[in-house]
Amino acid sequence: IHDQWGDFIHCIETGTIPDLEGIEQVKDNLQHFLKPNPNQTRQLQEIRKVTGTPGWFQQIWPELCVILATASSPFATVISEIRCYIGPDVSLQTLSIASSEAFLASAYDPMDLDLYKIVGSNDVIKFLPVDEPEDSRYLAQTWNIELGKKYEVILMMRDGFWQHCLGDVIDVVGFDPHDEQPLIRYI
Repeated sequence: IHDQWGDFIHCIETGTIPDLEGIEQVKDNLQHFLKPNPNQTRQLQEIRKVTGTPGWFQQIWPELCVILATASSPFATVISEIRCYIGPDVSLQTLSIASSEAFLASAYDPMDLDLYKIVGSNDVIKFLPVDEPEDSRYLAQTWNIELGKKYEVILMMRDGFWQHCLGDVIDVVGFDPHDEQPLIRYI
């Protein structure tokens, strides 16, 4: 928003979506919902004067109270910038670690942006210790991974014939006292 402010304001003022790469299939459907709004344009031009002020997102979206986002490990690099935009009163929370291949873990404590609980089924997700060779005899199940060890996540396809190495590494930092599922940090 900050970098494209002029385009952002023009779209709202004129009610038109510019020709942007990658939106050809949805532009007409989106255009139907965008109407010219000169009043909002004036309000946003006033807000523009304070975009360097922490929390300026709340001036655009006054009821903003939480942002849900993947915020662990590699994604953590932008957290300080996001916090500047949202200010101290908006909560930043995470929900899960998921991919197109599988749902791996859910947030154990949504306020801890890097603590997750493994929730996948044991017959689908396996773990290869990062200090072992890529050999199936070293694969661990959820119930026998060890505290303090790092593992690469390996997906077993439901038919059992295929393994898919995600290249993602996790650190086992504990176990849920209610069901002993591993608590992890995504590296």
